[in-house]
Amino acid sequence: MPPRLSLSLALALALSACAGQDAPAATATAPAATAAASTDEFELDMARVDRFLAATRQLAAAERADSTLDSAMNASTEDTAAYIARLESTPALREAITRGGMTTREYAQTSEALVATLMALGAQEAGLLKDPPAELAPRHLDFVRAHRAELERKLQATDAAEG
Repeated sequence: MPPRLSLSLALALALSACAGQDAPAATATAPAATAAASTDEFELDMARVDRFLAATRQLAAAERADSTLDSAMNASTEDTAAYIARLESTPALREAITRGGMTTREYAQTSEALVATLMALGAQEAGLLKDPPAELAPRHLDFVRAHRAELERKLQATDAAEG
């Protein structure tokens, strides 16, 4: 089975790239820095990010309680629909996301939009991309650029809480 990149590590990598810092070492392949069609109509806002982070904390707690659970998206074998189906079909993951105030679909879409946008902007700022991928929603790029400092604080606090 291919290694998975935890959401915390993916976000840490994205934030490190955005901040121009050395990224933590990773042996897994990061999710593709392009948003799928499922997020084309999706709105990314701070209230949704806050619910996403609450759901992420709930997922981390569920995974600590049951090591067989895995909420990370495996981008090499799962598209958004398959990821949503797996989250939905695993009661403990679905319930953790619900406790965080989201549906599994909203969680997956927020994860994809936020991580893809952060990674693309980080790669652009690091000189690895001339422009962000055309598949990324311009409004997601605008949102992340406008709220980068607040997103960074919130993501780092969530990462620290996950332990």
